Amino acid sequence: MNTRKCLSLLFVVLAATSAAQTQKKAAAAKPPASSPETQTCITCHEASSPGIVGQWKRSRHYQTRVGCFECHRAQKGDPDGFDHFGSLISIIVSPKDCSTCHLKEYQEFQASHHSEAAKILGSLDNVLAEVVEGNMKRDSPAAASGCWQCHGSEVKVLAGGKLDPATWPNTGM
Repeated sequence: MNTRKCLSLLFVVLAATSAAQTQKKAAAAKPPASSPETQTCITCHEASSPGIVGQWKRSRHYQTRVGCFECHRAQKGDPDGFDHFGSLISIIVSPKDCSTCHLKEYQEFQASHHSEAAKILGSLDNVLAEVVEGNMKRDSPAAASGCWQCHGSEVKVLAGGKLDPATWPNTGM
């Protein structure tokens, strides 16, 4: 192998190693100051669902001190709001929830074709798709890798605001 190829390979390895170390440091860093409610979320969820906390720690929201509670806080009367250890929260964060901080982006989304994606659920087009693909149950590969990737599926809210595990989590709008 010639010197130029060796140096190029060495550069690529060093760059990859440096990027990996930077990611590890960011994930291991103490969270910036956030609300007491979010600190409570983190304390519990680091033990019960560390992957979610890890994703958050690599996010822009983490860097700007926007935590769990700030996005998942529910309002009294929200159909999917429920008491979670003394806080009223919602598992689903909707575009409307995001509008609290991102009004311009929310308005742009609402004006887009994408905001209409869920309207197909229960429509004649959806019935036609079920006739063509067969009864598209939750385990249907055609539904999971096709329609539901963009359109999602109906999320059912159980009594008390909890989400039906047969319909959540899902994908789509």
